[in-house]
Amino acid sequence: MFNGYDFDELYDLEADPYEMHNLASDPAHAGLLREMAGRMWGRIRETGDFNMLNSHYGMFRYAPVGPGGV
Repeated sequence: MFNGYDFDELYDLEADPYEMHNLASDPAHAGLLREMAGRMWGRIRETGDFNMLNSHYGMFRYAPVGPGGV
């Protein structure tokens, strides 16, 4: 889902096992992407693992704007 190095990716691995059709930009999957992002940020808060916030990769440093903040 979240890819700080490039564009986000989402695949239906049962229907598309070779990951040829990225569904991340499909509006039909926007709710799923929001849910997955919320779960990711929840896990970050739950575990206190803030390593990606300190990453030298610029895209990761925007992380505090994640759902509910970190």
